[in-house]
Amino acid sequence: MQQIDPVYLRERDVTRRYAVGRSWFLELVAAGVLPQPRRLGTRMSVWSREELDRAFADPDLPSIIAKRNENKRALRRQSKTDKPSNKRRARKAVA
Repeated sequence: MQQIDPVYLRERDVTRRYAVGRSWFLELVAAGVLPQPRRLGTRMSVWSREELDRAFADPDLPSIIAKRNENKRALRRQSKTDKPSNKRRARKAVA
C-alpha cells in the first residue's frame, strides 16, 4: 500500500523530515527565513509541506543561515567584552 505524504506538518514532523533541531527551526521561523505556521486552534501549529520544501530547497538558504550565525557570534563577542571576564576583576572595580 502506498503511503501518502501529508500536506501539513507538525513541528516534530518538520524537525524529523528536514533533520533540524527544534530550537533552530523555531529560530529560523521567527527570523522570517522559514514560513510562518498556520494555527489550527489555540495549541496546534502546522506548516505547509510545499512551502517548507521550497524554503529548504532555496540555494540562498545556507548563506542566509551563515550570515545569521555570524551576526549572533558578533553579538556574543560584544556582550563578552562588555562584561568583566571574572569575578575578581569585578570585585576590584567595585572596591
